[in-house]
Amino acid sequence: VLVEINKAYNLHGGSVVFQYFALSTAGIRRGWIWQLLTFQFLHFGGWHFAMNMFGLFIFGRAVEDAIGKKDFYLLYLGSGVVGGLMQLLLGLLFPLLCGAPVVGASAGVFGLVAAYALLNPEKEILLFFVLPIRARHFLWIAGGISIFYILVPADPGIAHGAHLGGLLGGLAYIRWIIQSGMSITGWQPFAIRRPRGLV
Repeated sequence: VLVEINKAYNLHGGSVVFQYFALSTAGIRRGWIWQLLTFQFLHFGGWHFAMNMFGLFIFGRAVEDAIGKKDFYLLYLGSGVVGGLMQLLLGLLFPLLCGAPVVGASAGVFGLVAAYALLNPEKEILLFFVLPIRARHFLWIAGGISIFYILVPADPGIAHGAHLGGLLGGLAYIRWIIQSGMSITGWQPFAIRRPRGLV
């Protein structure tokens, strides 16, 4: 869960760490683009950290085994960046509802959820440790909850835009990079492509 850190900032006495490394529209306007990465490593309290690390452990192992270590890191951090960008966009459009600075790893974790569901759509997940549900259905539920709370804001302490962006980032990485065989490092968008059949 990505949380607003206004209270955290005050509790830390105006901590320089939170000021410079939590993700905020004010920081990005100042050119502090590193916040798109650093916010993923900050958490507000032990429970917040534990929940994200549990999600990382549950989904991360299976995704890493399926796509390899390099693609795992790119997917995880990339989903976090996409989630951060989505939250920033909502913060610019609705500053009172979504403009608070955020911290947490859950955008990346949601990217792993999306990746897991695409790679193992029929695998069962125990929802709330009790209710068995197929991974593809869990993905739809996670996306639906994120969209609902973006449209009907209820808890300003949860950055649902970052969750949705993380899901979209994970979906895009699996579809466009893993399943299509593309490579980020070898991508040449301006390369001249010869017609098929010619040498």
